[in-house]
Amino acid sequence: MRLIDAEPFDAKKCAVPEGNKDYRQGYMDGVNHVLYEMEKQPVIDAAPVRRGYWKFTGYAPEERAKYQCSVCNYAVYAGKSNRFCSNCGAMMGRS
Repeated sequence: MRLIDAEPFDAKKCAVPEGNKDYRQGYMDGVNHVLYEMEKQPVIDAAPVRRGYWKFTGYAPEERAKYQCSVCNYAVYAGKSNRFCSNCGAMMGRS
């Protein structure tokens, strides 16, 4: 999905092509239809994607590797294979 800012779109700002009156009217009808359909679409509240990596912090009891999220310092055990931090939701990249 691609998020766009629909505010700048306005039928009055659209360049009307040269041509006969019927052609221009059809063009503007199409532009107005697209703008109408855009207005009907649901609005989502998008948040920026947080990115982090797993920091190795040593070994925990039972010889399990301990890692911490670089964003929130949440500790996991042998969790470097996790793609997301279960605490803050950060997307994990390579460390």
